[in-house]
Amino acid sequence: MDDFEWAVRDTLNEYLTFASTQNIGRRGKLIRALDLHSDVPKLVDWIRTNAGTGWETYLEKVLPTAEATEANE
Repeated sequence: MDDFEWAVRDTLNEYLTFASTQNIGRRGKLIRALDLHSDVPKLVDWIRTNAGTGWETYLEKVLPTAEATEANE
C-alpha cells in the first residue's frame, strides 16, 4: 500500500477511536464534537503555518466555531 492509503486508514481509525471513547454513535454528533474540540485553534494554527494558503477559505469557516467554544471554557 502507498502512503496515502495508510494515511486514510489511520485517519479513519482515529475517527472511530474518538467516537468510541466519546460514546458517539451518529455521524452528526461526531462532526459536532470534532468541530467544537478544544484543540481546533491549535490545529488551525498548524495548518496555516504548514499547509499554505489554499486552506484559508475553509479555516475561516471553522475557526469562529472553535473560538466561541474556547471563550466559553
